[in-house]
Amino acid sequence: METLLQKQLDTFDRQVKNGQMSPSTYNGYAKAITGERMRRWHRLQIGKVLPSLLRDWVSEMDCTSKAIRNMLTPLRSLFEDAVNDELIDFNPF
Repeated sequence: METLLQKQLDTFDRQVKNGQMSPSTYNGYAKAITGERMRRWHRLQIGKVLPSLLRDWVSEMDCTSKAIRNMLTPLRSLFEDAVNDELIDFNPF
């Protein structure tokens, strides 16, 4: 999933450049995508992610609700794109 996360970050960067996303929102997502907590997903195949894995991950976090949302939003978007691109059949969100 590391490559897909990087592609998601590239998409967010293009959205900033064309005015669809604010730079501060991008910075929050970029920090989340490149941060230590997101590394948990790097080696996992996208089709192996289950809702229970996401729930466990969130329950283990010791951070603010905003930080959690900033981590979940790029993942949620990644999974929506993966379903639309027919990479997976099921969105674990």
